[in-house]
Amino acid sequence: MERRKFLVGMGSLAAGSAAAMGTGAMSITQSNRNVDVNVVADDQGAIGLKDVSSGDFIKQSSGELGIDFARGTGDGVSVGAKIELGDINVQGPDLAKDWGYTGTPAFKIVNQAPAETYDITFTYELDNSASLNSNGSALAFYNFKNTHYSPLRVFDGSPEAVSGQSGVYEQSDFLDQYSGLSPGEAINMAVAVNTDFSNSDTSEDISGSLTISATPH
Repeated sequence: MERRKFLVGMGSLAAGSAAAMGTGAMSITQSNRNVDVNVVADDQGAIGLKDVSSGDFIKQSSGELGIDFARGTGDGVSVGAKIELGDINVQGPDLAKDWGYTGTPAFKIVNQAPAETYDITFTYELDNSASLNSNGSALAFYNFKNTHYSPLRVFDGSPEAVSGQSGVYEQSDFLDQYSGLSPGEAINMAVAVNTDFSNSDTSEDISGSLTISATPH
């Protein structure tokens, strides 16, 4: 296991070191794909991650997928910024807060198992549960498989906030009610950060951990 820090704080919304994610590092039941993360760099795992981006925010090397909003500068993202990794069809005016789905993906989640179909759940937990302002900044993981999509949005007041668990956001209403993720199939993923809201400021911190759970369908 390795630990890599992916800090999405506001002032420099610092992503000084990348979020590193193993390309196939998931166990069948559950595994962390963190922003402050445990990494298993095993590209032979049952569920894999594949970089399909053309920019320099995402890098894949030695079995790891890294996302770095600072693009190696260490300066991070300023307040007033909107960043899309991949192409996102947003169904409203507010990137990272409104419903939508991945158009052109930044990376893919691939079922590499030979004979098992999985349901996928996305869970994000903030490092500091009290770090987001009302009408402040947002982070979102948009997805798409066939005609199905259910984004995971992280902001104060998000519909994906888990009741009774401060700072925890979850999206499980994705594939379990449909056909799941069959062998060889992929989920198209895109990531958005929006720090251009009236109460976005340098006190905010969206760093945390993304957990992708894969369970038999």
